[in-house]
Amino acid sequence: MVADVLAVVDLGSTDANFVTQAEQFAHARNARLTIAVAAPVSTLEFSLASASGYPLTNELARYAKDKKTALAGQFATIGRPVHFCCYEGEIAELGKMLSARASVGDLTLVGPPGAYGNRKFRSRVLGDLALFSGRPVLAVPPLGAADRFDHIVVGWNGSREAARVLNDALPLLESHARIDIVSVSPGGSPSALDPISEHLTRLGYAPTQHALNGADATSDLLLRFVDQLQAQLLAVGAFAHSRFEEIVLGGVTRDLVEGASVPVLFSH
Repeated sequence: MVADVLAVVDLGSTDANFVTQAEQFAHARNARLTIAVAAPVSTLEFSLASASGYPLTNELARYAKDKKTALAGQFATIGRPVHFCCYEGEIAELGKMLSARASVGDLTLVGPPGAYGNRKFRSRVLGDLALFSGRPVLAVPPLGAADRFDHIVVGWNGSREAARVLNDALPLLESHARIDIVSVSPGGSPSALDPISEHLTRLGYAPTQHALNGADATSDLLLRFVDQLQAQLLAVGAFAHSRFEEIVLGGVTRDLVEGASVPVLFSH
């Protein structure tokens, strides 16, 4: 069951489709939708404003409030309630604030890169949400996400992250949904997927196992496979590594964040 959905936007003017898709997604599940309007600023801009005494935070808060008012007017005509919250500040701090907000919901939606005025903010906050909110994050492509998911591909490697994303994906699926479990490894064998397939079978699904290998990047193999099967959703664990005392997304996860043409569900 999904009862609370959070959708993240910034101050850009190109998010109309994403916002509409988010409302339709939540409405199809009888879920409450909250739109978080973020007003991001770079660390350099924030530092310069602070050094000069310029009230940048107040200005950002005003911009966020104006965006919230405009969105509220847009949704007033459809007769369904949409809730709002506003955040402003440095991009890194916004990631922390939005992760805290997402932790008290069921699912967070992040739009495609073109839906944001600040694409650096989108990349950073999607990563922070996936790694630190403790909740799944759905990266929505330009064409949106299905109201109901009847067909899903799950990337599986036996890790904690893979187990988490599969568990988080199940409440989003129809009871009769087709599930394709796929591993990506040189010389991989579908038999390695037997244990998780048996578990899904006991839950009432009829999973199909696949082992992919090739010279292309893992993200490319997964996306090509999803396209070939015409699946509606790709679910993968969000992996991370430490760099310069900062936790950042791993390469495969980062590629999927930036380049997927289908909805991708991330969990960590």
